[in-house]
Amino acid sequence: MTRKGWAWFCLCTGTVALIACGGGAGGGAGRACGNDFLTPNYLSENDPADGDPNRVLFWPGFPIRYVIQNAPEWNFGSGTVFGTSLTTASMNRWQTATDGGVDWQAVASESQAELVVRFNQVASEPGAGGTLGSTTLSFFVDTGEIVSASVTINHWPGMTEAQVRDGLMSTISHELGHALFISGHSTDEADLMYWRAPTDRDKAITTRDNNSIRSAYCNDFRNRGRSLPDSRRPIRTITVACPPKH
Repeated sequence: MTRKGWAWFCLCTGTVALIACGGGAGGGAGRACGNDFLTPNYLSENDPADGDPNRVLFWPGFPIRYVIQNAPEWNFGSGTVFGTSLTTASMNRWQTATDGGVDWQAVASESQAELVVRFNQVASEPGAGGTLGSTTLSFFVDTGEIVSASVTINHWPGMTEAQVRDGLMSTISHELGHALFISGHSTDEADLMYWRAPTDRDKAITTRDNNSIRSAYCNDFRNRGRSLPDSRRPIRTITVACPPKH
């Protein structure tokens, strides 16, 4: 798929503008360290989907309160796979990579959550122009501090065991990366946060992925206090959608 296809995109509410996905100006604002705090990383790279600069985002503190909605389950000869288990395993990946810095707290309802993970059944396997998942982020424009996030994970009838156990695991982990720290992508296909992925293969968090999230937080994941919405500080909402690699 060529960049002209704009398979990844950002929808910025407020300005009601459809733009190619990327960071935009001001990446890293509001942080005490620079994008090159730990290297190699991709925070200062341009998104390979559209050429725009990556934008660094961050939560003001942890744990992130989350809820999982409409999680399906799949029955294979080797056993049952639960959507909730894939999600928590993906969360644990980021927690382990950051030595416990990223932390999560399950809550009972969407009204209590800062992050919502939704499973969405589509009619068939996504083809060209389709999406495996998407992440919507609301953040303060001046600092990049995240206010809330939602992740949508697409699944379809007839998924193979590899597509469920490996492909969905990779998709969920990738979308959580967006929800944690970045609007944009890596330029290296080896990285979990590369801009597109196969439907039946899992990907691990690489050194570049780990250095990127640690640099986004200056390797300090402690709760530093949450800013309240303020009409003098505009909030932007963007949606990043993930295409399959065919």
